[in-house]
Amino acid sequence: MNDGSSRHFHGIVLDAVLDAPRVGLFRLRVEFGPRVSLLRLGRDCRIFQDKSAREIVKAVLDAAGLSGDAQAWNTTGTFPRRPYTAQYNESDWDFVTRLLAEEGIGFMIRNGAASDVITFFDDGNAFTTLDGVSTLLDRDGTALSIDTITELRDRHRGAPDAVTLRDYDFRRPSLDLTTHEETSPTTGREVYLHPGRYLEVAVGRRLAKRMLEGLRSGVRVLHGESDVARLEPGRTFTLDGHARGAASGDFLVIAVEHVGASRTDQTGVAITYDNRFKVVPRAASWRPARVFQCPRCRASRWPSSPRRDPKRSTPTPTAG
Repeated sequence: MNDGSSRHFHGIVLDAVLDAPRVGLFRLRVEFGPRVSLLRLGRDCRIFQDKSAREIVKAVLDAAGLSGDAQAWNTTGTFPRRPYTAQYNESDWDFVTRLLAEEGIGFMIRNGAASDVITFFDDGNAFTTLDGVSTLLDRDGTALSIDTITELRDRHRGAPDAVTLRDYDFRRPSLDLTTHEETSPTTGREVYLHPGRYLEVAVGRRLAKRMLEGLRSGVRVLHGESDVARLEPGRTFTLDGHARGAASGDFLVIAVEHVGASRTDQTGVAITYDNRFKVVPRAASWRPARVFQCPRCRASRWPSSPRRDPKRSTPTPTAG
């Protein structure tokens, strides 16, 4: 890196393109990502009984060869067992991320010296400060030419600001399981969900709070570019010196795409690096947004009556 230290990247090749216009001249472009990316491939149907979301996710990852040290669970909450959970025509990725979002659990990839590790979290205590110098400067506001933020775009968008969950326990029909969470002030743009998949009010309150945090995680997201290779999801840093004062502050990295190139010409080998990243304000409670559209099994369709010939009053038999 710019300071002479090393930055480790681990993973698998996801895509490779070879462009060879003539003998002795070629360009190779390679995209790689963490091992968990393989969960996007394929689909499956299976059921899990009397297991918590954490136990289900761990079982899916174990079966995919991501067991043991490939997982790190930095969660503090307790997650109730689910009587019945189905994966129906979903990729393992879609299934796992759906369950995690329902419980308000996020994950990030940590690249250590030996391998990449999937790190799960359910609160901000799992986030750590950026390695090395944690205050980054905007390039236009400093004389530095390296280790700076080169581009920054500040995006704001609308989102629901209230959540109401309800459910029903047939063993306690008089128990009101309604829970509600909202921001202050609120516009009344509410997400109402029934059933909420809980049987205790305390669990419903936790789910409602985490759902609202997930829905509002995208209210303000800053998109930027830099040459700071130390950036990775789950790290926090301070941005200073931006021309627009409101863009400076403390931020949490939620996504990074690293881009490197090595070019050889008559003058020698030139190596370039930059990245594109997304950050949210550090004060925000970031969670994955919940997926509301779950896979459903379609009922088989059978003809309700034989097809009729409009010229005849008697039914016309159908083939098969």
